[in-house]
Amino acid sequence: MTSTRIIGWLLVTAMALGACAGSCDSEPARDPRLGEQGQVRLTGPGCSSSTMMAVGSRARMRVEPASNEQPLPTAFSVRSSEAATIELTSLASADAFELRALREGTTRIEVVSEGEVYDALSLRAEPVAFLSYESESIVVEGGAFHAIVTEVWGPCGDDECTLFGDGFLSWETTPMAALVLDRDADRTVTMRAGAPGAAMVRGIESGAGRALVDVSVEIVPVADVTGISATATVVGMDGQPLRSVSFPWAVVVGETIIVRLEALRSAGEGFPLSRSDTAWSMEGDTSAASMLDQNGAITAGEPWVAVFEAVAAGNVELIAHIEILGRDDRFALEVR
Repeated sequence: MTSTRIIGWLLVTAMALGACAGSCDSEPARDPRLGEQGQVRLTGPGCSSSTMMAVGSRARMRVEPASNEQPLPTAFSVRSSEAATIELTSLASADAFELRALREGTTRIEVVSEGEVYDALSLRAEPVAFLSYESESIVVEGGAFHAIVTEVWGPCGDDECTLFGDGFLSWETTPMAALVLDRDADRTVTMRAGAPGAAMVRGIESGAGRALVDVSVEIVPVADVTGISATATVVGMDGQPLRSVSFPWAVVVGETIIVRLEALRSAGEGFPLSRSDTAWSMEGDTSAASMLDQNGAITAGEPWVAVFEAVAAGNVELIAHIEILGRDDRFALEVR
């Protein structure tokens, strides 16, 4: 099976990648998201050791007690000391809030109780200097196209250069009607492909207006699709692949399987089909397996897969209903 997913790397400023890489993997001596007084910890998206937001991005975060022995105050609020730099909006729950990085600079996120600052943490907003992304290069007409921003870095003045936050890109397509924006969240943009032909997708940084994502896309006519190929992989608890499963598929009770579908063409390479374009069902011994993505929600960072769990011994057929292609494809699964 030929992959048409592409990984893009864009260097915006003249810097070495080595200066940025690894900040998420290293273990700092002190938790960077621990408050100055050691009373609270901020949790949220992205690298857990990052205290730097991408300018133009947003992020939902929570305040948690630093330890079970010291709960949060009964009544408290959260504020940003420099709202013109990083704006804070409180959400329904007192411990939840949304941040929006408006410009480069630093603010203190302060937890306030009884008129006093109970604890605080400094966050900095930095312009995006470097990012990596993944996307398809081929999509069928009417199908879903995805581009995923996988890593974002700032100027790399120190080890903490990995940026968190999403929504810092605006998207444009050429021709304009070639792909229509459907969803932009969690660093994954989804667009719906229009008429067959060549197109360009660009992700534009909101601050300086630079194109940080630049993808050439071929939109294929439905009539060009001649078949479907499927691969199954057993993955561990961390989502990392453990082994490929040969057809006919056979797995062991308790294993988790991810299934990828690829559209085949009579001429040219095949290409991945989005999970959102496939409705899955099961026939046979349906107690043998369960689907972990019943509503078709996009799996974080991997919108091309469906996820199943082997529950009990038996034989079941996994049926992929692909409406945009007008076909159903069946795959036998034996659970031992």
